[in-house]
Amino acid sequence: MAVTGLSSSTAYDFRVRASNGDGLPTSFSGVVSTATLPPLPDAPGVPVPVVTSTADISWSWTASSYAAGYQVFLASKTAELLAAPATNSFALAGLGPNSPSGIVVRGVNVTGTGPLSASATAYAFAMPPAALALVSVGSAVVSLSWSPNGSPAGTVFELQKASDAVTFAFHATYTVTAAAVGDLLASTTWDFRLRAYNGDSVATAFANTVSTRTAPPPPGAPGTPSAVVSSTGALVWSWVAAADAAGYQVYLASKTAELLAAPATNTVTLTGFGPNGLSGIVVRGLNATAAGPLSASATAYTLAMPPAGLAVA
Repeated sequence: MAVTGLSSSTAYDFRVRASNGDGLPTSFSGVVSTATLPPLPDAPGVPVPVVTSTADISWSWTASSYAAGYQVFLASKTAELLAAPATNSFALAGLGPNSPSGIVVRGVNVTGTGPLSASATAYAFAMPPAALALVSVGSAVVSLSWSPNGSPAGTVFELQKASDAVTFAFHATYTVTAAAVGDLLASTTWDFRLRAYNGDSVATAFANTVSTRTAPPPPGAPGTPSAVVSSTGALVWSWVAAADAAGYQVYLASKTAELLAAPATNTVTLTGFGPNGLSGIVVRGLNATAAGPLSASATAYTLAMPPAGLAVA
């Protein structure tokens, strides 16, 4: 026979006796004892992660009533058992840097298995990026590259910059391993540093800092050349210096592909003319960044020779 109406997880003792047709009972049989099974476990609390490294995550959850143990499954594949811990915690090891771990858990006991918990996901720490390096330096743009150092594709990298080596400020984030940093001031020393974030936006330490000085801007236009006539065969030219010029190029005004001289300063002496010889020039500044625009042209003549042999015919 089936005895119903019993409480779960309760010890019971049973005995039985018979009665004859007149209702006279016999003595009782021996006593048998048993305990009813516990109810199925309740749903555990949502798993809570503690990320401990680039490869390990410790999980815990609020215990399930009536659970004698637990089963841990992949949240994305609940038929795949990851572990069967006896208590309400579990350490997942062997992940890669910035790798996700999504799990669900359920309680188990001798009666059966309870419902699954809600799912939770956490990411292992990312690896700090490495080998931050300069690729090229211009007057307004600096190109950089770096190694992800084991962090997977899609990892977010944050680049910071400073012009005083102390006060770093956010510049941009990237999911690639190279960047062209624009809108920089020319002729300025810049420092750059980089760090990574995992999928939970936990930052790594910064990679190495790199420093560089941006190139100057292209030179401005020099002033119009002016000449000092010193002889019948030479002219001394000078002009108002071009902003940011490190040197100059002097060309024939009539043939600007023909370089006459490359003085370091804003003056040049041109020789080899004949008396009353014509000299027309243009100049431009140049520096490590580029050559600047040409100046306006100017023309001058060398001194003529005094006439000679004047005689009465």
